[in-house]
Amino acid sequence: MLRLTVFTLLLAISLPSQAVLSVWDNQEEAGDYVAFTLPIVALTISISNEDWGGSIDLAQSLFVSQIVTGLVKDHVHKRRPNGNCCASAASGHAASSFSSAAYLHERYGFWHGVAGYTAATYVGYTRVKAKKHSTTDVLLTALFSSASAYYLTDKNKPKNFSFTPYFEKGSAGFNLSFDF
Repeated sequence: MLRLTVFTLLLAISLPSQAVLSVWDNQEEAGDYVAFTLPIVALTISISNEDWGGSIDLAQSLFVSQIVTGLVKDHVHKRRPNGNCCASAASGHAASSFSSAAYLHERYGFWHGVAGYTAATYVGYTRVKAKKHSTTDVLLTALFSSASAYYLTDKNKPKNFSFTPYFEKGSAGFNLSFDF
């Protein structure tokens, strides 16, 4: 198991560098690629460790961070730095990246977190450089996405934790309850 985890971690580190080298002139695309692959790498690490509970924790964290991102985008009409209207307030790319990075850190430890946060920071950098988001947008998204991963990772879940997603025509959301 350890060898497979180490291999997957090396893959996680090499993917961003390969993406940067292959599309050096277009870092936005490289950031898109890393944002897409980081959750897949996190899931692969969980599966390689036969950590099915961790896979569920990751899915919940990604779901919550994307729902919060969507709600912020829908309710805070902030113009993007490139002038396009009005979906800058939170970054979906940063949400999935930082949620995955925080999950790796909380579930598998410091070095997994270093690799994850390095990749997630690169994604945030590319979103700012492409003028899709401000630095504040990315930092706030990183904060709430990392917090969701922290609290939804099994070892940190509050007592009597309940997370229930719901979907209705034209809307989606979730109910979250726990004891202090």
